[in-house]
Amino acid sequence: RLTIQKLRAELEVTRIRDRERVVELEATNKKLRMTSRAIAKEYSSLLGSLKDKWKSKKLEEMVEIHLQEVTANIFLTEITEGGLQAAGELQRLNENDIEFDTDFALATVSDQVLNEL
Repeated sequence: RLTIQKLRAELEVTRIRDRERVVELEATNKKLRMTSRAIAKEYSSLLGSLKDKWKSKKLEEMVEIHLQEVTANIFLTEITEGGLQAAGELQRLNENDIEFDTDFALATVSDQVLNEL
């Protein structure tokens, strides 16, 4: 009889320990779920921030590309419209070059002429 009472007492102690352990495990599981949710929320926030930065960067690059295209078109227009002026300027410089060559040829003197001076 004493053995049965002793075994019943041990069984009751084991049940109490098991209930306490279940409560501890449930509390730990709850903390784990809360932590997981917090991490997921922070991760989602971080991804949202990165997405916004990516959109901003992409928009910035698109604006930069558009600016380069507009600048190139402006230069092409200036070249096209000013092309005749550039051709005229080139012709004028070529004519001046011929005149300068002629003037230089007339201005050159031989060493003998200089020696006589």
